[in-house]
Amino acid sequence: MIFLLLLSGAIFWDVLLMLAPSAGSLSFCALFKGQAAISIFFLLFCAVMAISLLYTRSEQGAMKVARFETFEVLVFFAPLLLLKKKRDLRQLLIVFVVLGIMLSGQVIMDLLHPSELVLSGNQDITKIGISELLGFALLFSLYGKLGESGAIKYACVVILLFGLVACLTRTALISLLISLVVTACVARGGTGMLSRNRVFIGVGLAVLVAIPTLLWLMNLPAAQGKLRWKVAELMSLASGSTVSTGTVNSRLDFYRSALEVLLQHPLIGLGVGGWSIFHYGQDVLHYPHNFLLEVGAEQGAIGLIPLVALLVLLLRSTLKVLHSDHELAFAFPTLLFCISYHLMTGTVESRQFWFICGLSAATARIAQTSYAQSRAANPKVFSLKFRK
Repeated sequence: MIFLLLLSGAIFWDVLLMLAPSAGSLSFCALFKGQAAISIFFLLFCAVMAISLLYTRSEQGAMKVARFETFEVLVFFAPLLLLKKKRDLRQLLIVFVVLGIMLSGQVIMDLLHPSELVLSGNQDITKIGISELLGFALLFSLYGKLGESGAIKYACVVILLFGLVACLTRTALISLLISLVVTACVARGGTGMLSRNRVFIGVGLAVLVAIPTLLWLMNLPAAQGKLRWKVAELMSLASGSTVSTGTVNSRLDFYRSALEVLLQHPLIGLGVGGWSIFHYGQDVLHYPHNFLLEVGAEQGAIGLIPLVALLVLLLRSTLKVLHSDHELAFAFPTLLFCISYHLMTGTVESRQFWFICGLSAATARIAQTSYAQSRAANPKVFSLKFRK
């Protein structure tokens, strides 16, 4: 809450500076240049969320809409309003990486010095929220430009990978693998672009760090029980059977339930908060751990269309950045990681998800502006076309 209050204050102050006659900052039109369609689809989705209150059976739905229309809207537009230059982005990435390194140290210390509750199995050692932030920080460090030293960059990557594996979350590791592999497949070499060799270095480094870390964790009293359970659950699922108390089986049950609702009410869904009543039989807000199925079950096609269109435009914009500006190449793999993560364990109310969406839009605008300025200064050198 304190962070959101500070963020609101920063946005309000920035808006005042833009409205001041002597302000040297960018105008509103410049801040949203090339991102109008993305902003419109986001606002359309917000409108659909609010409209679904009219036909929902959930009395808790109003609280969900109020949170979304306040906090998620704030974190989505904050990067577009506050991040204006590459320097601003670099400072943000550095803060994320430093925070990620500190959290990695905390996770490792918790494993080395576990509490009695952890050792007795009465406290879960999985760090789901931290693992998502570490994934962001890792991709920022690997594909962003934080400084000139390559040694420091890869040292940060190793520390963050170590911390990410130590979080013991399969979702973050699978999402990271998807992000690295897809980025490796779509990356193109060339001047000013992210080279495919650099992407493969990231994939190789992830494997080289992850395997020894997992072997080390298997010998820790705090982690070995959890790791063995997760491995056994995956092996059981791969063999065709399921573990009744496993999280994978529970997630699949959630997915089937949300898909059933979508098939029964394909156009407008059950309304905000409706899935919880359908699945649990009570009006307590829960989510099916897949943000697309959550929207499909509660808002139906009228919610899925603007949401999917928004994500497609963001992926398209960040893919252009990946192929045109290696300093901002982090945007595409980070967005891909975020989408993959929330398809497995996410909710449409995730502020991290909407922050990364806003950050992706801001990065695309900065890349477009930077390219236009460079081409104007050196028209003969810059021949690559950057379409809006």
